[in-house]
Amino acid sequence: MTRERSRSEVVFYLLKSLMISYQLWGVGSGLQLSDLSVHLRTTEARLGTALRFLWREGLVCFDEAAGTVRLSDSAARDFFRPRVA
Repeated sequence: MTRERSRSEVVFYLLKSLMISYQLWGVGSGLQLSDLSVHLRTTEARLGTALRFLWREGLVCFDEAAGTVRLSDSAARDFFRPRVA
């Protein structure tokens, strides 16, 4: 039996996956919602809680027609903004 990930772990790994996806494929980087619970090794309920949290924070957006989630444009700008020395 495997240990169930905590809520914060699910949020962290989900955000990490979304950031990697954005870096690889840019704006068209949506991840399939149907695959995420398996990929993150968590329940759909816990994934849903993490997605709602990230959505309320303005960090993700959904494409209901495609069944995908990706970083929001504002989150991508904040996360990948060049650092000023």
